[in-house]
Order: sequence, then C-alpha cells, then structure tokens
Amino acid sequence: MRALFAALTAFALTVLLIGGYRRIAERTGWLKPNVVGRRIPVGTGVVLPFAWLFSLPFGLTPAVTFDGLHDISIDASFAAPTRLAASFEALALTAAFIGWLDDAFGETAIKGIGGHIRRLFTTGKPTTGVMKLLLYPPLGALAAARVGASPVFGALAFAALAHGLNLLDTRPLRALKGFFILYAIVFTPTLAAAPIAERPPLPVLAGSLIALCGDDRRMRGMIGEAGVAVLALVLLERLWAAPPEIGFSVVFGLAALAALSERRSLSDVIVRSRVLSAVDRLGLERPLAQDEGRTVRRPNA
Repeated sequence: MRALFAALTAFALTVLLIGGYRRIAERTGWLKPNVVGRRIPVGTGVVLPFAWLFSLPFGLTPAVTFDGLHDISIDASFAAPTRLAASFEALALTAAFIGWLDDAFGETAIKGIGGHIRRLFTTGKPTTGVMKLLLYPPLGALAAARVGASPVFGALAFAALAHGLNLLDTRPLRALKGFFILYAIVFTPTLAAAPIAERPPLPVLAGSLIALCGDDRRMRGMIGEAGVAVLALVLLERLWAAPPEIGFSVVFGLAALAALSERRSLSDVIVRSRVLSAVDRLGLERPLAQDEGRTVRRPNA
C-alpha cells in the first residue's frame, strides 16, 4: 500500500507541476510547433526532478530494493534522504536545467550533431547543441564518480543515452517508449543481482511517468531535451548494476543510431517498418501526418 501511495502521490504532483509549467510557458512564450504544427509548451519533462524532490520531505520516496527475483522490500520510513539520493536529485535538476535551456532557446532549424558543429565553425557562435556536447559528458562522469564507477564510461554513456532519446523525441510518446524499452533491457538482468536501491524509487518513477505519458499522448506539451536528459540519468543509474556487456551494447547501439540519424531520417525508417510503425502508433489517439507517408518533425536539436 505504501508503494501504491507513493506512486499516486508522484502522479498527482507531476500533473500539478505540468499544469503550472504549461501556464507559465504560455505566458512567457516557451512554445514550439509540434508534429501537427500546433504551438505547445516545450520542455515539460523539466518537472520530473521537482516532482521527485517535493515528495522527499513527506517520506513519499521509499527505497525499493531488489534482492533476487521474488524478494522486493520497500522502506517507506520518514528518514532523511541518503547522500546518494541527494546527489542523484542534484544531478537530475542539473540535467533538466541544461536540457530546458536547449528547449527554450535552442534553434530548431539545426539538425544533428554535425549541424551544430558546422554552425560553430562557420559562424563562430556556439549553439545550445554545442552546450550539450560540452556539459553532458562531465555530468555523466560525475554521476559515475558518485557510485565509484568509471567516469569515462559514465561520460560516454550519459551523452549517448541523452542524444539517443532526443533523436526519438520527434513524435508523441516515441521518446518515452524508447525509455521504457531501454529500461527493460537494463533492468531485467539486474533482478537476480545484488540488492540495488532505485533512484528514483520505482513507484515514484512509475507514477510520474504515467502522468507525463498522458500529457505527451494528448499533445498538450513536449517533454523535450529537459525530459530526455533526466530519463537518460535514470537509465544511467540502472546501467551501474547491469552486466558490463549490457551497458556497452546499449551505448554502442545508441552511437549507431546517432550515426544513422546523420544520414537518414529516423522517422522515415520507422514509418517504412511494419513492426516499428505499429509500436510507434501504439497508444496514440489518432493517426498523424507521417503515418500517411508525410514526415513532419517535432523540434529536435
């Protein structure tokens, strides 16, 4: 019951925060065209770490520990957050802020890593995409250092995860589906491993993402780079407990995806595949333009 209460509370907090952010975004002009050309708030994923943070003082973030396939213990005490929990929250807030800067002030006309680098060399002015290239690796290294993992792998893994999810954020629910698939890949092998403390706790993560999925599905906002950066940090947290071959496979797979995106439109690749297209349409309220052969991109840097 405590886990259910934590999930429901995280859901309610996320809904309230998204609503408040939407009103602020509409007043300040943090709007960009979505897949159907309607201007909607961008960067709604920035609310995730705040939803997790606001639940801490009320003891609503139980430490969920997995010990084998069947022993799942939940400690929902009102004890103060541990050092690891506090440091994770600080990193999540930082990742959200960096991503939000790109959402609010980034140039949507520039596509891909190559496009941002070419703009830097031709104009001498760095874009928000270049800012991410410079800031994401150190953030990943810090995330690794806090748990005693390799900073080099942390830097590469976080940059690959964030960029890979961002490449998918060109259509409602697509980036979130990518997150769920990657989470299952890195989560399942660790069920039989040594006890692992979830950051954020699994019930809280589930509640907040259900709320975010509902908003993204109805195209009332875009999770944006702010959202995918935070989700990348969550995936990175799971990678530390996953077998090394899983971690390296995920990073190399996302690097290959990034290389493919520099040459071809991922939306075109997905639309032309029956399986990928079916997964892409899953959960959507109605077919979109690109389902009919027209590719209309959401802002993506």
